Amino acid sequence: MHIDDKKRAAPAAIDDGSYDGLLAERIVETTREIAFEGGFNAVSMRQIAGRLNVTATAIYYHFKSKADLLDRVAEDIVRNIAVPRADQASWQSRLREFVLSMRQTMADYPGLNRHMVNNRNSGAALRWIETMLDILAQAGFTTETIRPAFAMLVFFIDPMTLVDDKRHVEDEAIHDAGSLSSRAEADPGNLPNVARFMIGDVTRTYKSDFALALDRIIVTIERELDQPGS
Repeated sequence: MHIDDKKRAAPAAIDDGSYDGLLAERIVETTREIAFEGGFNAVSMRQIAGRLNVTATAIYYHFKSKADLLDRVAEDIVRNIAVPRADQASWQSRLREFVLSMRQTMADYPGLNRHMVNNRNSGAALRWIETMLDILAQAGFTTETIRPAFAMLVFFIDPMTLVDDKRHVEDEAIHDAGSLSSRAEADPGNLPNVARFMIGDVTRTYKSDFALALDRIIVTIERELDQPGS
């Protein structure tokens, strides 16, 4: 077999480290592609090695474990979420855009939020926390007011993005209108409010409801900034 046809093992030491750095970047990039295609759960070291035409040893040369590699990929993804500068938008707009972008990113990479929730001290989770706190701190929140504001956001975002932990068609309705209507009409005594408020509401999607709820939360947080303890 020609030497070029053989899979490459862990690279030998190179003075400038350029090959090592390039391969590490390619491993991260390839892992990110796989995570985008099928979610974080779809990532396997064997698949990464196959795409790069290297041995698994070459991957472990750069990353001590699959978890370590996924942490690096998750941090790389979160790092690339843009946030408007403070001199270009209000803190409310900055917060809204960041959270919505984060939600979309989590939808693009199924399993990303679950990975972050399960690894609270990972680079990705801490970078996400740091960005949120920075936006609130620049808005004028103090140590006393920033914690409840942050908690309100986290306890909304985490479960909502975990529920939405798979790709949806952009305008996919939360409920099937026909099925919901049939259930409510068949049992009006037990579902009077479903029949009253939900039937005919076919425009609700995870994306639209997430944005709607986020707007209400930001209004509440803003009130706390203006009138602490109210």
